[in-house]
Amino acid sequence: MKIWEPQNPAVVDELTAMWKDGKSATEIAAVFDGATRNSVIGKIHRLGLGRPRRAARASLANPRVKKPRAIRAPKPRPVAAPRPAPKPAVVIDISHARPWIERSARQCAYLLDDDRACCAAIKPGSSYCAGHHSLIYRPTSSADDLARSLRKYA
Repeated sequence: MKIWEPQNPAVVDELTAMWKDGKSATEIAAVFDGATRNSVIGKIHRLGLGRPRRAARASLANPRVKKPRAIRAPKPRPVAAPRPAPKPAVVIDISHARPWIERSARQCAYLLDDDRACCAAIKPGSSYCAGHHSLIYRPTSSADDLARSLRKYA
């Protein structure tokens, strides 16, 4: 076995000759003691060696002539359903606003700024007044909406 010294000109010449003879990087690494397949590939890359191009395949030398395809008219795009009119903006009265600490349990917990809460009367079953509840919570979607959205990605 020969010692792998990638800077040694004799090793580089032998490596180049073996590579041009068509030996694989694994076969070259087996000849040199201390060489790995990756070190051989790295040296070949740094030397700028490449495999010679193979002869063109017979199928590429005699390409088949394809029949011209008929040009199809583009499919008409479906007309999108008109969007529903947006809901009118909810007007929220913040005249009840006071510091968060002064809020009682039956007052809106929506924070307006650093330390003030809305403090209007809460909507039953919520921690917020009707106006802030409509801002925070989205209605749940129906099973049909879920099935339709899943079909889109199937």
